[in-house]
Amino acid sequence: MKTMKKIILPSLLLFCLLNFTGCSKKGEVGPQGTQGAQGEKGDKGAKGDPGNANVEVYNFSNFVFLSGLPTQTVTISPSFAVSADLLVLGYYQQTGNAGWIKVGGPTLDGQVFLQEYFLLNNDNKSIEYVVRRTKISDGSAYTTGTTPLTKLKVIVALPSVVNNRKIHPPFDPEDYNSVAEYYGLEKD
Repeated sequence: MKTMKKIILPSLLLFCLLNFTGCSKKGEVGPQGTQGAQGEKGDKGAKGDPGNANVEVYNFSNFVFLSGLPTQTVTISPSFAVSADLLVLGYYQQTGNAGWIKVGGPTLDGQVFLQEYFLLNNDNKSIEYVVRRTKISDGSAYTTGTTPLTKLKVIVALPSVVNNRKIHPPFDPEDYNSVAEYYGLEKD
């Protein structure tokens, strides 16, 4: 037992002391290990909100019909190829009204009806957006006087953004703010 106290206990104490002091020193960082195996494929994420990459807005100020002219035309050149499937919506502001009014109805004075249509140019890169004035009383071309529209805004959307809902869109096409909210456009 005396031998154990004299030899083994000091040896054990010395061994522990050397081990603990050796662990406190930091060495160099070793090389990076190999890449682990690929994990399992995760669940499919939820469908995102509709984007507006293929929706463009064109603004025209001082859009005035001059006396003698029943139509007014603007050329629009979207950044995407145009086709007959485009959704084209026009809105205007008239002197005395701050809201956006859908083209395709009577003006504020109740004498003129505005119609809209668009024509594809042969280059498939641009369209002619046409607003036509007719008399509400008899439907003939309105060519007398001016019809000042302080601003005209035209929205052009590709069919993929319309989601084949051109006949029954998920927004109110008569209300600019409804269209702007659906397509993520700036409201004014």
